[in-house]
Amino acid sequence: MFRYCDIVAAVLLTGSFASTASADLIQLVLSGQINSSNMTAFQVGQTMTVTLRYESSGSYQFVASQQAFYVDRFKYVRLQSGGYDTSDTGDFGQIDKYDGLGGTDGIQFQVAAQSATYQYTNPKPNAVQLANVFSNGVSQSFDNVFVNLNSSSNAVWNNYDLPTGYNFADFNAGQNAVFHFSGGSFMFGFSSASATNLTTLPEPAGAAMLGLAGLTMLSRRRK
Repeated sequence: MFRYCDIVAAVLLTGSFASTASADLIQLVLSGQINSSNMTAFQVGQTMTVTLRYESSGSYQFVASQQAFYVDRFKYVRLQSGGYDTSDTGDFGQIDKYDGLGGTDGIQFQVAAQSATYQYTNPKPNAVQLANVFSNGVSQSFDNVFVNLNSSSNAVWNNYDLPTGYNFADFNAGQNAVFHFSGGSFMFGFSSASATNLTTLPEPAGAAMLGLAGLTMLSRRRK
């Protein structure tokens, strides 16, 4: 016969697995050094890191000219460089995955402060709210950022689905991000890039419950 603690442990273990995310949430962390800039807040050689999280499941808005456009798939964005550290959450942004465009494959991620900035898609994606920066003697507002992964090959993709994993060595034609503010711009290339499928990781609540279940079972064995 099961003891009460056995039942509690079983319930907690069941709850921990049920609490994991059901949709693929992909996190990209891209770091490198700024290689061109006309902004005093972002100097050439300064380290920059972009973190993006997007949901990969679901359909694109439309396909045209060997490009698939996705809207409002981002769940999180964070920009870090020097004293500038800003982030936002929600449903926003535009993803352009191209397969065989001009004989090449690649993907572009865009987030913008105003929906009108996004091109091609209609209705427009949602905007983000990211911090201003004091640069060139004035306060400048964030406008948009393009994150680019480009290959010289057309063998990287074989469909328009959003990726759940990346081999960054495939993107030999360019790995960079271009930023625009109200009074300046800069670009950085990636020297470090990682992709993590957060779907396979337990949520904090689930991990805590799993630990509690283990303690409950350990307590039973000591009695």
